[in-house]
Amino acid sequence: MFAVTIELLTGRYSATTDPAREAGEWPPHPARFHLALVATLHESLGTPEERALVEWIEQLGPPALSFHEDYREGHKNEYFVLTNDGVGVDVAGNRMKAPRHFGSTLPREPRFSFIWVDAAPTARQLAAAK
Repeated sequence: MFAVTIELLTGRYSATTDPAREAGEWPPHPARFHLALVATLHESLGTPEERALVEWIEQLGPPALSFHEDYREGHKNEYFVLTNDGVGVDVAGNRMKAPRHFGSTLPREPRFSFIWVDAAPTARQLAAAK
């Protein structure tokens, strides 16, 4: 078995799945974990062992999730962002900002795990995971 447990240090998870970005996502989607792994690998100029670990995880398939089902919606942050939709262009042709909302969730237990039950990491892979 191979498992990765993530603790939300602030107790909040900020991600949404609905197009309006109003409701927070819970539980976290495994694809977000994969994207975070890849981004971290490339931003930190990871070692060949870390790269091999990420590639191995990619081959494992979807994980099971362990999480507390009880959560409440957090506040929705409103940000103003530049749009590319042609709406909100001023007289000079400059793009204008439009409001966007980003929901969040506050899980009762701010820890969750991705679990690959049939995976058997090597000692080298476990060392790279630390």
